[in-house]
Amino acid sequence: MLSKAVKLQKKNTHLILDIFFGRLDAGVVYLSSYDTVTELNPDVNNKVKILNALDIKGRNFSYFRYGYPLDEALTKVALGIKDSPRGKLILEMFKTPEIDYCKAEDLDVFDKLYKDYLQLKQRHKK
Repeated sequence: MLSKAVKLQKKNTHLILDIFFGRLDAGVVYLSSYDTVTELNPDVNNKVKILNALDIKGRNFSYFRYGYPLDEALTKVALGIKDSPRGKLILEMFKTPEIDYCKAEDLDVFDKLYKDYLQLKQRHKK
């Protein structure tokens, strides 16, 4: 059973290590961060279990599980971010003109494009 406390971390690696050392029960991190930590410390792979993974590798997406109680409120805030000066600054910082809503299956095209990009990038490294 997971504890009821939620701890926010700025770095995925810290979160993974907190799970490894028993300070946290679970976490949500990028698979690339997990892979990096396990390369540096293979014991992490033996003690930290991946419960689930999303196929989409892009970091410019946010997800809500089906039926998440705050999904409507958070979506409303996210879609309205362009209307505030602070929100415009955040969008500009991430070089993103807007935030939009879509279903996860709508991202399949972007997922394929991103995978193709990574393959091309890998090919040109050689």
